[in-house]
Amino acid sequence: MKGIKNVFLYHLIANMPLVIWIGVYYLGLTSSPTFIIVGSVYAIAYLPIIDYYRLKTLKIVQKGDFWMMWGVFRFRHMKEMFFGSRPSSNPDPA
Repeated sequence: MKGIKNVFLYHLIANMPLVIWIGVYYLGLTSSPTFIIVGSVYAIAYLPIIDYYRLKTLKIVQKGDFWMMWGVFRFRHMKEMFFGSRPSSNPDPA
């Protein structure tokens, strides 16, 4: 995956598997334990990978910072991931 520059593309890549999986569950094509296992894999493995590539594209994280995606680091940069803005270099004049 080269990079996720477009905000719409990021949301599409991040949320489409979840939408499909909820649809599969709603149609009754899977059981509850399987739904929970796949949902856990989505939240624990898939989303951190996608968020890493998004933050890397925005130059917020470096190449070796992948391990930080399982902590609160991802949540500090939700605005940048969701809306595509880069953090400003000037601190807030409060």
